[in-house]
Amino acid sequence: MTETDLDLIEGSIYFLKIPELKQLLTDAGIKPTGSKQTMINSLIAYVKGDSTRPSAPQFTDGERALRQKANQYDPTVFIVPGVYTNNRKSRELFLTLIGRHFSFTTYGMDWIKDRWAEGTCPTYQAFAEFWQEEYLRRKNNGAFKSKQTLQRVQFFRAMKDRNLSKGELEDAWAREREHHATRAIASIRMIIENRSKA
Repeated sequence: MTETDLDLIEGSIYFLKIPELKQLLTDAGIKPTGSKQTMINSLIAYVKGDSTRPSAPQFTDGERALRQKANQYDPTVFIVPGVYTNNRKSRELFLTLIGRHFSFTTYGMDWIKDRWAEGTCPTYQAFAEFWQEEYLRRKNNGAFKSKQTLQRVQFFRAMKDRNLSKGELEDAWAREREHHATRAIASIRMIIENRSKA
């Protein structure tokens, strides 16, 4: 399989829905866990032949002790795995630290998980600073750079001059998504089959 083929498959993976991602990961022998972006990353790694998975993060006794304080909602409190949740109290704190434009985003959660994978726990304040900086960067670039979001946005922009009704646009998008999803599923199933024979 050429580099171009891999790039085409990777691009099409972003059109898959969560049940499709979970099924392909299961078929590939990979546990389908985490956010949609995490599953996409796992599937892309598998397609490219790198199915190694990071080991679970290890935390020091001091970090484990932070769990007792982690239920407090204060900018200096650490965001601790196994304790932190996207609940109303954490949202209210982020709205206070960042502003009314805050929302829980994939890039924000991925940043937290990356810090955990490194064996560290960020504070609410550190997360708020990262989130605001990344939000402004993406806003100033004219578009948010998540591939799974941009697929739909770019498609609708390309279709804007065709004078289609909202229903016709949605039908056209459904066909486009189905085309890419079918290609991704067929290609990945072929890779899984070939690897099972090896």
